[in-house]
Amino acid sequence: MDGKEKSVPRESLLKYKTSEYFGPYYEGDTSGKEIKQISQDNVVVTLFQTGNWKPFGITDTASGHLLVCLRKDDQSKVVRYSGTYFVLQEIKYKSHCQPWYEVTWYITENDNGDIIVSDCKKDAIVVVDRLGIFRYVYPGTNNDLDVGPVVNDSKGLVFVVDCKGDKIYIFDGDGKFLQYIDSQGIKKNLAPCV
Repeated sequence: MDGKEKSVPRESLLKYKTSEYFGPYYEGDTSGKEIKQISQDNVVVTLFQTGNWKPFGITDTASGHLLVCLRKDDQSKVVRYSGTYFVLQEIKYKSHCQPWYEVTWYITENDNGDIIVSDCKKDAIVVVDRLGIFRYVYPGTNNDLDVGPVVNDSKGLVFVVDCKGDKIYIFDGDGKFLQYIDSQGIKKNLAPCV
């Protein structure tokens, strides 16, 4: 942590944040290209900068790492940072230098270590294992998913918000669709929590 404490109006930070496990919240500041930590008493500390990459989705992991969706121009990647904020892993390409992601947005890590990313250009979630090896892509039941936030629960179920269809899709840790929850008229479900 570089220790730069600031009194920053909370509204100036974009709300790409997380707190999966016990501890502080993390927010990505896309204008400053920084990851910030917000303590329980609302002290905002800049942890590190992301260079030329804008941070979007962030999740902390059971191992104490941070996974961050980063975007620059027409490129997207996922970076794993250590507990001391050093880059441990970059997930950007599959074989033959083809990108995994087009527009990364939200991210979570399942209890089996899978990294689940919502890709807003593909309108799908892209899932890789902890090593960055492909597991599956989920585009909805009929390619009708307007993908939004993703979260998971302690049983390994994954919940994907469909912003267009006003549903929340639920599937197991292996990508098998189980059911969806009709949001009953609630538009733009953007903050699921399980």
